[in-house]
Amino acid sequence: LETKSKLLSERSSTLLQASKDLRPSLTPADLQFFDMLQRMRAQCTVWENTVHQLQYAAQTVSMDGGGIAALPMLLPLEAADVRTLLRGQKDSIDQTQAHIQSTEALVAELVRETGGVVMTSSSSSDPY
Repeated sequence: LETKSKLLSERSSTLLQASKDLRPSLTPADLQFFDMLQRMRAQCTVWENTVHQLQYAAQTVSMDGGGIAALPMLLPLEAADVRTLLRGQKDSIDQTQAHIQSTEALVAELVRETGGVVMTSSSSSDPY
């Protein structure tokens, strides 16, 4: 029984030593590399935040000096829908302005024919 116990103890000791040898160990170069990766990850996070801030700033800058603010961050399909809507509104405004001009021209002709005073939307004084 004692020999079996001693044999088992030796086997356990051998297995323990083998498992210690299999355990991964990091060299100083490995530790330095992982430290460098951690610093790079932190720097990338700073850069990503800066990029996001610049993207936001670029989107809020007016386009073509026309005073129209750039679209906020939208999905491409949503942005296309908004642009289509804005184009439609611009067309509607342009048509309304053309209608106003033609109406002013008709009113001016009517006033000329009746001998009255011509009033336009740009006139600031009220003759009546």
